[in-house]
Amino acid sequence: MFTKLASFAALAAMATALTPTQAEALDRWVTIHNYTGYDIVRFHGSHIGTNSWQEDILGNSILPAGQSININFNDGTGYCVFDFRAEFNDGDVLIREDVNVCEIGNFYYQ
Repeated sequence: MFTKLASFAALAAMATALTPTQAEALDRWVTIHNYTGYDIVRFHGSHIGTNSWQEDILGNSILPAGQSININFNDGTGYCVFDFRAEFNDGDVLIREDVNVCEIGNFYYQ
């Protein structure tokens, strides 16, 4: 009995070691849709474990009104929940907190 139990425990440990954690395996690609009348000139997505906005994801680009962009939010931390900050060319800033990028595939600014 002990041998069977020990073998089962060793097999279970190996299976766990070979399987990626659920957080690592989740898809973090999200399409950001800009259905406003204004261009998004800066866009930040920071996981909830940080106290500051991360770098501008758009860099030197913009997200024009009526367009979309596909963004991979996999930053290597394992986080699924992010805060979004979009800055528009008219000066408005929209912040959306607690967006679960592992559960959604699209995010809309309207």
